[in-house]
Amino acid sequence: HRPLDPRHALMVHILRSAPVYRDAVRMDAWEGAYQDAGGDDESSPLDGWLDSIFALGRLNMYTAFDQGRTEERYQQLVARFHDARIPISGTPDLSQW
Repeated sequence: HRPLDPRHALMVHILRSAPVYRDAVRMDAWEGAYQDAGGDDESSPLDGWLDSIFALGRLNMYTAFDQGRTEERYQQLVARFHDARIPISGTPDLSQW
């Protein structure tokens, strides 16, 4: 494995920091930070993978929380990663997203 380039490293950092933005009630700033870092570009396969994680994270941002839809999208994402032989550990509790 080769290290991430700086743009992708920043995108991963922003994705991982979503709980901080959530707790600060600033998911709009999280969305903007990810997009400003180059997200939603899909200019490379890695962009596509990171953007798919971002899409799950913002699924309920501007609507009421839909647990069924969230779990369905999560399972689709898990299947996509599984098909690409990218391991995903554990099954998170999505009921509080």
